[in-house]
Amino acid sequence: AEIIIYGESEWDSWCLDPRRFTEYATVNYTALKAIEEYQQEFVFHLPGEFRPAGRPAKVGPLYDALNAAGAYNGYINGWERSMYFNDPANPVEHKPSFRFTTYTENVKREALAVRETAGITEISGFSRFEVAGPKAAEFLNYLSTNKLPKVGRIGLAYFCFENGNMVSEATVTRVAEDRFILLSAAAAEWHDLDWLTQHAPAEGVTITNLTDTHTAIHLAGPNSRAILAAVTEDPLDNKSFPWLSSRRISIGIHYVQAMRVSFTGELGYELHVPNAHARGVYQLLIEAGADHGLVHFGLWATEAMRMEKCYRAWKGELISEFTPLECGLQRFVDFDKGDFLGRDALVKQKETGAYRRVFAPMIIENDVAPAHEGDPVYDGDKIVGVVTSAGYGWTIDKNIVLTFVDPDYAAAGTELEVQVIGNRCKATVVTEPIFDPKHIRPRA
Repeated sequence: AEIIIYGESEWDSWCLDPRRFTEYATVNYTALKAIEEYQQEFVFHLPGEFRPAGRPAKVGPLYDALNAAGAYNGYINGWERSMYFNDPANPVEHKPSFRFTTYTENVKREALAVRETAGITEISGFSRFEVAGPKAAEFLNYLSTNKLPKVGRIGLAYFCFENGNMVSEATVTRVAEDRFILLSAAAAEWHDLDWLTQHAPAEGVTITNLTDTHTAIHLAGPNSRAILAAVTEDPLDNKSFPWLSSRRISIGIHYVQAMRVSFTGELGYELHVPNAHARGVYQLLIEAGADHGLVHFGLWATEAMRMEKCYRAWKGELISEFTPLECGLQRFVDFDKGDFLGRDALVKQKETGAYRRVFAPMIIENDVAPAHEGDPVYDGDKIVGVVTSAGYGWTIDKNIVLTFVDPDYAAAGTELEVQVIGNRCKATVVTEPIFDPKHIRPRA
């Protein structure tokens, strides 16, 4: 009823939102999934389980190459996505579980390799929009809580409802004064496109959906610059190509839009390329990486590394029940830049300090299992928060949870408990980011 009347609910309702499906969800696909659901009606769905009906619905241009390298695939918004990699000659049996399980060591190996040498993966299905035109900057500046980046630079944009609650997050790359590339979560394609088109002016702004025509090859780790340097003549030094900047560079015979940014928290590059050129770019990087310890890594290793950096995830921490201030993202809210959607509500919240719950990372003492989204946080017998993301940080060798808690419990050092698969374990609030707090590694 709230969604019908107001366009949003007091609770995040993404699990009921029809925009969570896109054009891949045809009548035949829906029928296959409905049959599968009926057949599995009394079979509990486990973490790390991806059921087979209707697959593959959408594949990136490196799908076959990554499978040959040992990829185990899950899916996001219909896109097949590498979750981790096996040794093709000796694959592990994939056993989904609430506990650490058969593929845990694979994820650990990949995460540590990216921290120590370098890793490569394909980020298929990035929601990707070009926003261009004489009013593009004015339009995006009004939607975003943050100021827009300069030409050649990258920034984070948070979009809010009028009440200040979170709508979405996008990486904004300004490739010209009047042209921007927005990248957001793969699952958010129709959601974010709908938000942009709802608010776009009648004239002066053109929004183009590039999700199906382009892909991104992610190269990350201390050796990533050396690998990229072996296949390009363009300068990659910090002065020519600093952190959080974007350049059009050549890789062999191909041009790519290279962005010096990485969700791993390492020195890294997202190489955005038309699908037709992806295989050629990938092959050159694989060959160059042979002498630099290059490994394939999947989404679960990325998740482990982003947990160590406390990076927020859309529909994990970034849900419509909280504002950017409650999410601990004050540095991305520029109250001095002028008006933006949701500004009045955020100003009021900042002045009154009326935070409902606030973001708090914790270390939990549990060697058996990670926590899971929705697990309760306790102070004695009182529930004071909820887990929004969880996973093991292999670099720091700690079990991590990201939570939202009542403000009185958010100070570093606060000792609480998190219930994990029925058992409570000690949890201690820590300062973020947990790993590389001065962000030295991505700036290297």
